[in-house]
Amino acid sequence: MTRILKQPNNQQNGTDKSNFEGISNTKPFKIDKKDMIIMSVMTLVYAVIAIYNLGSTNVPETYWKPSALGTTFSVNFDREYDISKIAFYNGVADLNLRIEYLRPDGNYEPVATIKQDVYKAFMWDSVVTQFKAKTLRFKVQKIGGTLNEIVFFEQGSKEPIKNFTVETEKVSQNDKGTVQNLFDELDVGDYENNYMNSTYFDEIYFPRTAFENINRMEPYETTHPPLGKDIMALGLLIFGVNPFGWRIMGTLFGVAMIPLMYLFGKKIFRKRIYGFISAFLIMFECMHFAQTRIGTIDSYAGFFVILAYYFMYDSFMNKSYEVGFKKSLLPLMLAGICWGLGSASKWTAVYAGGGLAVLYFTSKFLEYKSYEKSLRKKALSGGARQSKIREWFSNNFVRTSLACVIFFVVIPVILYTASYLPIITLPGEGHNLGEVWRYQVNMFDYHSKLTDTHAWASPAYSWPLIQKPLLEYRNMSLPGDRTSLMYVMGNPAVFWFGIVCVFAAILIGIMKKDKRVFPILVAFAFQYLPWFRVSRCIFIYHFFTSVPFMILCTVYVLNFLREDFPKIVGRDFGSKAAGETTYKVSTAFIYSYLVITLALFIFLYPAISGMEVPTTYLNWVKWIHIA
Repeated sequence: MTRILKQPNNQQNGTDKSNFEGISNTKPFKIDKKDMIIMSVMTLVYAVIAIYNLGSTNVPETYWKPSALGTTFSVNFDREYDISKIAFYNGVADLNLRIEYLRPDGNYEPVATIKQDVYKAFMWDSVVTQFKAKTLRFKVQKIGGTLNEIVFFEQGSKEPIKNFTVETEKVSQNDKGTVQNLFDELDVGDYENNYMNSTYFDEIYFPRTAFENINRMEPYETTHPPLGKDIMALGLLIFGVNPFGWRIMGTLFGVAMIPLMYLFGKKIFRKRIYGFISAFLIMFECMHFAQTRIGTIDSYAGFFVILAYYFMYDSFMNKSYEVGFKKSLLPLMLAGICWGLGSASKWTAVYAGGGLAVLYFTSKFLEYKSYEKSLRKKALSGGARQSKIREWFSNNFVRTSLACVIFFVVIPVILYTASYLPIITLPGEGHNLGEVWRYQVNMFDYHSKLTDTHAWASPAYSWPLIQKPLLEYRNMSLPGDRTSLMYVMGNPAVFWFGIVCVFAAILIGIMKKDKRVFPILVAFAFQYLPWFRVSRCIFIYHFFTSVPFMILCTVYVLNFLREDFPKIVGRDFGSKAAGETTYKVSTAFIYSYLVITLALFIFLYPAISGMEVPTTYLNWVKWIHIA
């Protein structure tokens, strides 16, 4: 990567004093044509990797929802079949259908029951049985849910039976959908449960709620704010109620993080190479890949958290008395909007509110000290200087703080409340504005009092060390010598080196008195440290919103090694060649590190993507705590 911007040498004893007082003395942040090309190529490459085998669109989508117990219908085959398996594609909510076959004496005998519960939304399931029949009767024993498809298999065949007719008997006019919808999508081609055609892990909650919002049903999952599920619903509306539909929006938000990290990296360090490194590391970070391809809500919260700090960085680095009062409000307003959107997606974004507040008040304190210093340099009289300070306090602190009440309280509350519109506008009693508050109380009670345990839970301190990755998916229908699984874990090159760089960034920032590192460290701290106080069951994916800022800490350290360390060595040895040699070594180290990051991503790809591979592959990756 070509070095395109040259920073003026404004250092003394390795310290860029201008950084602590304001924006470092470099060229203004600017995105040019080359940046656009690089960002576009990186984004496109990652989009192809992320969307490949994301999920199928070929699953049963039409459904039947019976409204009365005792509803019955019959299936009449063209001949007697030796039935060995009945596969069915679950819809949402509880539903039981008893299956009976017609005996030669004219009586019906129960042979199996289709049982659908809340943990089987949008997935293939089956009952394995063995009986001969020409006529089957289905009787509804439990109502409340929807069912999408029923498929029959004859002994020794993997092809579904298609020669039959359906007769409805006791069917209510209040049903949603028709009985015929259970048999109209037999040609899906894959009737075994796998991630391509079915939900896995927490997908049993969120796509279901998005589907319920679209169909004006009472939502089942209310333990998180609705915006993420509202966004997910757009994918269902565009691509259908299928795995691709409920995953694509989160994946696209993950794709959008690539150019966002590029912009963030270049904004901080003012050089194209650091934008590239920032985007590269998030591209090939294993947790980012896995967690943005599953139909959950972390992508939305993570994207808006990064964006909120991206705008707050401008406010932190600028001085409002230099850029002007109105212009200084824009990044604050944008940060507030993004924080509101993130909080309305998932409460993990709420933590960012504390970090944004710390950055705001710290920036105002530093701005006051800088303004006071500039007035002393002008040799104003004591009275004139105090008048100027009072004017600054009134215009640039009080008025700005009042605006922040709108930006960080009023607007986020409006956005947060608006995300509940699909719920509070449902017909029936209890659906009103007051319901929003009741949901907040219930959410807090749920998360604060949750005592359930989980085999893959892990403490917060272990996340950067990848001591316990989370197994979200494993295909149990494959033969023993083949495996397909998905772990949520970090890329060791990003996590292990990254957590070291967090502490190194603290030391370097103190040594250089560098204001730039403070927002990164604050963001990381507020997204990570609160988890040490959480007593409920937590998982490594809760580290998701911290990772981008750990990456920026890594880039900060690499920036120091490339830009500052050669100067220090050259000065200490009194030789320009010594500095140039160190520069070459540090640059070689950076590119080697990126190559290792990419190599580890490729090596671990089967373990995070669901790719089917020989089971012996697991023996090669056990060092990363995968069993």
